[in-house]
Amino acid sequence: MIRPLPPKPHSDDFRVETSTFQKMKEEIREFKRLGVRGFVFGILKEDEEEGGLIIDQERCKELLKIAREGHDGEKVRCTFHRAFDLIDRERMGEQLEVLINLPFTSLLTSGGSPTCTSTQGKAQIRKIVQQAGGRIEIIVGGGVRSRNLKELIDEIGAQWFHSSAVTGEGEEVDVEEVRRLREIMCMHGDGSVGKI
Repeated sequence: MIRPLPPKPHSDDFRVETSTFQKMKEEIREFKRLGVRGFVFGILKEDEEEGGLIIDQERCKELLKIAREGHDGEKVRCTFHRAFDLIDRERMGEQLEVLINLPFTSLLTSGGSPTCTSTQGKAQIRKIVQQAGGRIEIIVGGGVRSRNLKELIDEIGAQWFHSSAVTGEGEEVDVEEVRRLREIMCMHGDGSVGKI
């Protein structure tokens, strides 16, 4: 994920200063030199006319161009991360269209809720998936675990899921949790285990 943080105290609203934006561009170029073909990033800005946060189209377009330049048609995947969840729900539909038109390959979201398992989060993700209509991959994240994955597949209609697979204290990945997630995706998803 391309997300250098400015010196503390910093804001987690994904608005970035010029120096931070320059660092993001440098990081993408460096990762490309190392052979990376997929990036996750997102930048927001204040809407000067209506207020609230919206996607910073100009800066995102510049990062997308850097990520994709020099690949002669080779697919470089670019995902807009959960910065999207800070956008007011009423504006998520219009901002989804911005992502599609830029174009991003995928969007990681919890539906604007702290977790994708909340009633509001599930309802909003369902709307996003329906509106996207396959034009952009919707990756459901923020609380996906084996205990709720089948329910999310059934209720939301998404095909892509992101999980840290952390089940205990700390940040260590639970290998058994990964196995369980994979099994559920094979049994209840579209059969593509690469979509966990």
